[in-house]
Amino acid sequence: MLSSSAKERWITPALFVFLGLEFMISEPAAIAQSQRLSLEDLAKSADVIVMGRIDKVSSQATPNGPNITTQIEVTVIEEWKGPRRSSVIINQPGGSAGELTQAVPGTPQFTVGEETILFLKGSRNGLYHVVGNRQGKILVKTDPQTQEQITQELSGKTQPLDEFVKNLERVLR
Repeated sequence: MLSSSAKERWITPALFVFLGLEFMISEPAAIAQSQRLSLEDLAKSADVIVMGRIDKVSSQATPNGPNITTQIEVTVIEEWKGPRRSSVIINQPGGSAGELTQAVPGTPQFTVGEETILFLKGSRNGLYHVVGNRQGKILVKTDPQTQEQITQELSGKTQPLDEFVKNLERVLR
């Protein structure tokens, strides 16, 4: 029989292994169950549509529980829907704070310096969340062969940025 402290040492790693396995199993299931949104669906559901640069990503534990939230600060480069602004702040569940990491299936990941097109929904506190989870974040990259700016959707589909913008503007009319 294990002593109380031996049980605690075993339970903590076992819990993390279990949670890791749960995430590996539930992540594909959550993606498979989520509804694929068209450009029209994303645009219609969004209050704000912008292209921006990710300037800061910071996570913190919530004051009233063991949850973590992440705030993403975005400098607006171009906007197609919503009031004019120079920046937006996205708030989403999950992230890493101290020794605790909380992954939430479906939430987009952000990297400082990346450029992205975002479909955002506002909340009462003035912060935004991404519409359609990862579908509402479209990367803007430079094609290494042509040096042309392209977009890359969650599915991996790419297209020239100017073509994407024309399709978006058509949808918004």
